[in-house]
Parts: sequence; structure tokens; C-alpha cells
Amino acid sequence: MARDFDDECCKNHRTLQCACKKPWGILSPQLTAFGKCRTLSAELSVSVSNGTSRVTMKEAKSDLQAGYDRVAEHYATEFFEELKRKPFDCQLLDDFAEDVKAGGGKGVVCELGCGPGQVARYLKDRGVNMRGIDLSPEMVRIATRLNPDIPFQQGDMSSLNLKDDSVAAMVLFYSIIHIKREDVTRALQEIHRVLSPGGKLFLAFHGGEGELHRDEWYGETVSIDFRLFQGNEMSSYLAAAAFEDVKIVERAPYEFEYPTKRVYAFASKAQ
Repeated sequence: MARDFDDECCKNHRTLQCACKKPWGILSPQLTAFGKCRTLSAELSVSVSNGTSRVTMKEAKSDLQAGYDRVAEHYATEFFEELKRKPFDCQLLDDFAEDVKAGGGKGVVCELGCGPGQVARYLKDRGVNMRGIDLSPEMVRIATRLNPDIPFQQGDMSSLNLKDDSVAAMVLFYSIIHIKREDVTRALQEIHRVLSPGGKLFLAFHGGEGELHRDEWYGETVSIDFRLFQGNEMSSYLAAAAFEDVKIVERAPYEFEYPTKRVYAFASKAQ
């Protein structure tokens, strides 16, 4: 439902051409997950059939999607080989792969916010039946190029185009950090929906409080927010989303990483 705005808001707010950053109450669910009126214009197309014209509007990209599209090649260059320098993460992923295979190992495992697909690649090479989803079409294109034997698709973790109880496990490496705190439980509930009974979840995120913001990345103009979470905070979100058997593991950052504590959460859906 539309809302009223004060005089400071431009008159184009409802046309997706507003330069302000106020919430826009009539955005689609995919865009309201990021809660901003977008500065990018919507694309309009007109079709004529039987003398009747019809106008359709293509939604503008969110700041997050547009930002990752701009930096996708740079990001892939920096991070695609990163696990070679992270033995702690590799051990956790090895254990996760064995846990998934011990449960039968035939179901699909999906990485949400897969980026160029380095985590999906690592798990695929250890016998896991991987798929990947990312909000950024550019990331999906690069992931497909780098990992031609793994299916990737564009999607939003807050509104997954997947059936209930259809995925054996989910892994999210530093993608939950882009979800607003007030929306984290809802995103986890969506993940819980698509997991099969007994399905596993593996999250990695930056530890701490508050959030960070980038206006520039790899020389590109972006507007991307990164949330920091404490382990007990994420545990509470997982419990609220009906996950069970929550386990939290932490490590100090490697010297080449951004200097935040790294936190890993494991959980499962009830049988």
C-alpha cells in the first residue's frame, strides 16, 4: 500500500526515479528486502495487441544487486581462490560435506549468495551435489563460467523460487551479512521452508556489532551495507526460525582478511 511523504521527498518517489533513501511502501517483496527507494529508473516497455496497448515495468536493481554487478569481475579475481589460504574454513567445509553425505548425499545442496562459486566448487569437488544462487546476474554469469559443471541461477534468499522441503542442505558464506537485522529471521524462515526434514544449514558471517558501509569498491561506485552479528544473536534468529541443534564456532581473522572475528553457525531442520 502506498504511503504519504513529506515535502522533502521528490515527486518521483513512486516512479522509482527518486534520489532519496526513504522506504517505499509499494515495492515488490524482492526490493523491499533491501528497503530503499532506488535511484535507478525503471524500464518501461509497450506492447500492442488487437489495438490495445499494455505498459509493463521492469523493476530497478537494488543497491546491493547493482553494486555486486559492478564489482563482480574484481571480486572473483580476489576471492575465487581464497580457500587455499583458509585451512580452518576448509576443515569446516570438509566436515559439512561429510555430514551431508552421511545423510544419504543424494539431495541437492544450495549455496545462497554464491558469488563466483568458490564454496560451491570446493564442496562439489568433495562429492556434494551443488547448486548456487546469487542476487547478482553478473556473479551468476561468472560463477557459471568458472564452474561449468555446477548450475547457478539468479535469486533472492528472502523469496526463493524453490519448493518446500526440496533442498538437502544450505550453505551461506558471508551473504546473510547483507540482510537487515529486522529481516534476518524472515530470511532464515524462507531457508527453513525449502530445506527437507533433517536438512542442514551452514552460515559464515562477520562477528561484531553494528554495520559497515561501502561507497566505493575496486574503484567502482557502490552503496553496500554489511551487518556484523554476534554468535548468540544469530543463535536467537535461528531459534526464532525453528532451527534446531544450533552450534557456533569462531576464529580470529587471518592476517590478510578484514580484521573482524569470523563466526560460523551450524543448524538443522527437525526431522
